[in-house]
Amino acid sequence: MNQSHPNQEEEPNKAKLEREFKNVILVINGYCETLLNSEGLSAIQHDVVREIFAAGSRAEKIAALLFNHPSDLPETGMLLDLAGVLDHTEAAIRILLGEKVVFSVVKQNFLPWVAMEKEVVEQTLFTLAIQARDNLPPGGKLTIVAKRILLKEEYVRLNPKTTAGEYVQLAVETSGPKNPSELLVAAVKPDSTLGNESGIICRDLEKLDRIVRKNHGWLQIESVPDGGNRVSLFLPIEAKQPVQGIEEAKSVIVQGGKESILVVEDDESVRLLTVSVLQKSGYRVLNAASAEEALEVWKRHSGRPALLLTDLVMPGNVSGKELAEKLEAQKPSLKVIYASGYSASVCAELFKMERGFEFIQKPFRPSKLTELVRKVLDSDKVST
Repeated sequence: MNQSHPNQEEEPNKAKLEREFKNVILVINGYCETLLNSEGLSAIQHDVVREIFAAGSRAEKIAALLFNHPSDLPETGMLLDLAGVLDHTEAAIRILLGEKVVFSVVKQNFLPWVAMEKEVVEQTLFTLAIQARDNLPPGGKLTIVAKRILLKEEYVRLNPKTTAGEYVQLAVETSGPKNPSELLVAAVKPDSTLGNESGIICRDLEKLDRIVRKNHGWLQIESVPDGGNRVSLFLPIEAKQPVQGIEEAKSVIVQGGKESILVVEDDESVRLLTVSVLQKSGYRVLNAASAEEALEVWKRHSGRPALLLTDLVMPGNVSGKELAEKLEAQKPSLKVIYASGYSASVCAELFKMERGFEFIQKPFRPSKLTELVRKVLDSDKVST
């Protein structure tokens, strides 16, 4: 059978590793969040679960940095503690680079907060670090510099697409006789004849430039005297600076109704957690480990489910999208939520998804899942 979609048997090893890693994180963090929202833990048990949850959350962030592609970065800005992001990513980047590259971070004290998504900064730093690791010779240097800078009118005259004012400059500098500067410069040369990997870097930096400009900053790529290069993000300083930072909102499991939901997920641990979370929220839940099994469950229960929650990449010859199409043909009012370790934009391209499809990326939290399920079920209800 010819397929236009990827299935698990055809996934490259890196994709399989990514999927397994994200599923493990999903299960650990999912059960931790569920326990922390329960009332049956002693104080000591609560502290233990909280520490496990904190470790799992760090693993989740590392997975996002390692596996998510910069082309999938969000474009909406938010208030960001750049110094905190650098503190968080420094150790991970050092491990990633190993002993081959001399790595340092030069950070000005009391950096002001800026308008930018944290994921944009983190994934940019990791992408450029990976390029440095793969292209610099032993002993090459990678330096991250973050400082407050005042740009005057004279600078604007020399750089017409910029604006005078106060910014934080986040720069990634590489040096060494075989640095990847030609790859980075390709970002401003769309007609570059470099290889496919360079084309990816080109598209990444073009996307990054659009994101930064949308938040009233810009991207600058330049050579440095020692033969290396510097990629700088100029990020506008927020007028209203927080006094003590921003508190993370407590996760809340959203209580549901009495609708029936069909969960299709081949990873047993993820499936059991998902079913448990939805049942505790009040839903009636059916489940299956494959699209073929889901079709049998659907037949036995006369198409009763109001919502299908399915992974997109499935074992066998039927993808999550094809399963949804089969069931929607029988029940047009069926609501569908797709799940995947891949990002929404990657899934949209791989599976030729229509605009506006409902999606949750792994690893997700129970609170996020229950919130989305309730939102989808409440949207544009159609009587059956």
